[in-house]
Amino acid sequence: MNIPFPTLMPRLVDTKWFKADSPCDEEAELTSLEQEHQYNLTSVIQKFTKRAPIGKTEPETMEEEAESDEGNEESEDTEESHDEDEELRAPYSPSHNNNEIGDSVDDLQLPEE
Repeated sequence: MNIPFPTLMPRLVDTKWFKADSPCDEEAELTSLEQEHQYNLTSVIQKFTKRAPIGKTEPETMEEEAESDEGNEESEDTEESHDEDEELRAPYSPSHNNNEIGDSVDDLQLPEE
């Protein structure tokens, strides 16, 4: 019976392993990759320019904002100052407060043991 034993001799070197890479123009390859990437970016931008950003329901136009800001600047200022004046001029306590309970520390009574 002949049992095959592994050969201890190294295999012959295959010449395909040591073939040099085929010559290529790295600059041209890089330029084509950059152009492809730029094309992808512009296509994504064009697809999603009409959509509203996250958190907004509708895109607002600049014209509407300009018109609303021009006419309402004075009225907003007067409303804000009017609110501040009302806050400062409160000589009485609001009606929803309960006047039976005192607010000061002197009015509080400690329970006796």
